[in-house]
Amino acid sequence: LDRATVENFYGEHEGKPFFADLCDYIAGGPVVAIRLEREDAVAKLRELIGATNPADAAIGTVRVLYGASLQNNAVHASANPEDAARELGLIFG
Repeated sequence: LDRATVENFYGEHEGKPFFADLCDYIAGGPVVAIRLEREDAVAKLRELIGATNPADAAIGTVRVLYGASLQNNAVHASANPEDAARELGLIFG
């Protein structure tokens, strides 16, 4: 993703101390984006990936298995259906 898209994607975090590093991380390599459609998609995906901080994630979740740190936690998932709609629009048009 280009830097402008990444900054827009994470716009709610602009001004926070980690914003620039987060954008650098996401814009620094390939991204695989998926659109999951099912009842309670956001909640179910967040169960699968685990807590944002890999140190707090449940055994067997994506973040406990592959997350390196709170910032480099291996995967992004929308926080709620409204964020999902906005983020999907940015990525998929």
